[in-house]
Amino acid sequence: MVKKRIGLAMAVVMALTVLSSCKSRPKAEKHSGVFYNVFDTVITIISYQESDEEFDRLMSYAKERFAQLDKYYDIYTGYSDINNIKTINDNAGIAPVKVDREIIDMLDFAIECYGKTGGLTNIAMGSVLKEWHNAREYFEANGEGQLPDSETLKQ
Repeated sequence: MVKKRIGLAMAVVMALTVLSSCKSRPKAEKHSGVFYNVFDTVITIISYQESDEEFDRLMSYAKERFAQLDKYYDIYTGYSDINNIKTINDNAGIAPVKVDREIIDMLDFAIECYGKTGGLTNIAMGSVLKEWHNAREYFEANGEGQLPDSETLKQ
């Protein structure tokens, strides 16, 4: 008799649980947004949200987060409010630099990728990137382009 009551009580609880989960919810709709000026690229975000307000909140967070990461990993511009990759490079061999944990995690990940790819993924290409950056700046200033010197790139 007790087993029947426990079984009946469990059945009622399960039925109520199933019925309460069947209540109508707003339908998620597709939203998309585009922004740029971070990482020198266009970023498109597509998300399914139940409201425009929720999507706008998430889009605002994404923009802020990408902007923060862009500053951390910027090799060309220093910022007064953070130490970033440029700060590390500028102080290489001179002084230690305290950086955010996210930069350390990214560097650890890059070292791991270097090992896993047999050196094909190498973030220590700063001197090569600098040559290409200088060539781009020359083009922007003079309206004519020239490729970096191949010997300099090899070095």
